[in-house]
Amino acid sequence: MPLRTNWCDAIIALDVFEHVDRHEAAFAEAYRTLAPGGILVLSVPAFQSLWGPHDVALMHRRRYTRGELRECLLASGFRVERLSYSVFFLFPIVVVVRFFEKRRKGPAKASLAALPGWLNRLLIGIQALEAALISRINLPWGSSLIAVARKPN
Repeated sequence: MPLRTNWCDAIIALDVFEHVDRHEAAFAEAYRTLAPGGILVLSVPAFQSLWGPHDVALMHRRRYTRGELRECLLASGFRVERLSYSVFFLFPIVVVVRFFEKRRKGPAKASLAALPGWLNRLLIGIQALEAALISRINLPWGSSLIAVARKPN
């Protein structure tokens, strides 16, 4: 990145690292540009077993497990402060949808269906409940991972 070393206090990278060929270099670059005590907040897709046309259409390179993401962060020098799966309550639905997507013929495409307003509001409510839970505990599974990591002082 065209940023000075130790330059920024925070980096937010939501669904970024899975798009980078050399993600180890991207984690190292995030570490380099953060000031001591700086924080990295990120999200990435979880579980390679969920890989399918959705990932191909979105040009993902990989999906992560909690252990793999932790190792990437630690190898770059970060101290992991929070690492949890997300999209926990909806995970069974994601698994079923991905199962059928993998069997569909034709070109890869992202699966972002239009939803009726009431259903969208319900899902937002479920995700809000999950966000409250994640602030207290790490969830054991989900279709995404979220992390908060800090560059030591």
